[in-house]
Amino acid sequence: MYFTGRGTINGPFKGPFFLGVFVVTNTNERDIALKLASSLRLEILPVCVYGSEEIPDAGVRASAISDCVAESIFRMASGEKPYPLYVSLEEGEDFCRCRGGPAWFGYSGFDPDLISSMSTVSTGEHCEPKLLKATPEVAKNTYDALGKITPIGKYTVMRRCDDPGLTGCDVKCIIFFGTAGSIRDLCGLAHFRNPGIMNAAELPWGPSCGTLVTYPAGMSDKIKADRVFIGPVDPSARYWLDPALMAAGIPVEMARDMAADVDISFISKITKT
Repeated sequence: MYFTGRGTINGPFKGPFFLGVFVVTNTNERDIALKLASSLRLEILPVCVYGSEEIPDAGVRASAISDCVAESIFRMASGEKPYPLYVSLEEGEDFCRCRGGPAWFGYSGFDPDLISSMSTVSTGEHCEPKLLKATPEVAKNTYDALGKITPIGKYTVMRRCDDPGLTGCDVKCIIFFGTAGSIRDLCGLAHFRNPGIMNAAELPWGPSCGTLVTYPAGMSDKIKADRVFIGPVDPSARYWLDPALMAAGIPVEMARDMAADVDISFISKITKT
């Protein structure tokens, strides 16, 4: 595999970018992510997610970077050097700022008071209404629709796709950050094999980490990991994600198919212009 060029870009989106042709020599997750990044001219490297029973070598707890897991992922993705991030629920260690954070990774259940606080009414002490759902009943029905969330490992690990430590890891999903145009083309590629109209990509409700990890990694038993999950719709993302950018979480098998389709789909025309 090779790039014809690589460098950094000066502008609102600082980080790696790719020029020219990327040749996939095998179907590992690193090559899949890099081919999609190159073909879509993404300026931020994709991130692979997997589960582990051990802390990765040189791993950094996500809460040491930011009190938002999704923000930590974004900062790692757009940084100068790759390093593995991880989350886990351990006594004495911070997880994130959200009370429901561990539950979205399957490490605990959702607090009923937290669920009600998503609406315009809060039943819990020191739990300010978030105004994200019309009523407590609507909020409860939404959380019921999640089903059971099962962790993918004692540690949920996120590695940038240029990290050599990805070798041999059982990647569940790949996270992409890009402009609206890039994410549009990514969704268009997702539709290439799909005979339907409405079910290749979705803009789901939930926190940013749900869109990037929980749903595409197949952690929820009621949400099929068979589509591109785009967003995030979480209002708190405005504090860390440039408004010109969007994100997408893609199940790894779907990403594999999409990478294989690059050269025979409309994406091949884009890369030649």
